Amino acid sequence: MKHSRIRVSIGIFAIAAMAIGTLSSTSTIAEDSRAQAPVAAPTIDDLAFLSGGWSGDMFGGVGEEFWAPPKGGSIIAAFRLMRDGKTAMTEYILILEEEDGVVMRFKHFNNDYTTWEKDDPNTFRLTEVSNNRAVFIAPDKDQQLGHLIYHVEGDTLKVKVGAGQDITNDNGAMKLTFNRLH
Repeated sequence: MKHSRIRVSIGIFAIAAMAIGTLSSTSTIAEDSRAQAPVAAPTIDDLAFLSGGWSGDMFGGVGEEFWAPPKGGSIIAAFRLMRDGKTAMTEYILILEEEDGVVMRFKHFNNDYTTWEKDDPNTFRLTEVSNNRAVFIAPDKDQQLGHLIYHVEGDTLKVKVGAGQDITNDNGAMKLTFNRLH
């Protein structure tokens, strides 16, 4: 009798443990499926918040950026650095919607239109857009510039240019601040 009670108790415990395990794994599966629910990939239209003219003191002069609104699957933008009333350098940016996502490419230019980059342009993939913030990551880990973060707060554009693909790494990152031109 004593042994049968122990067997029944063990049996009930085993059934309860299996039930709890099943509920737990069902809950985990449900949580995992929510966590892995497909998120819409960022599009070029998500970058409309960058549109307009921006200006800020930097690099011993004044930097200006001009962003066209998204149109026809692209955005064009230009940067100009002015020092002592003269253009010190320019940068031309092209953002395109491609089959595998949104891609940014840019090159820097001297005043004689020769490029700083000897070969291919700097290339970044748009990985995240939310709350007037866009994150671009270099697909090539060996690229000197590894990530760009653009964030608009009111009439202020903050840009972080960092080495490496880890956006939390601020070591050696350039942080630029522009004010909207009106």
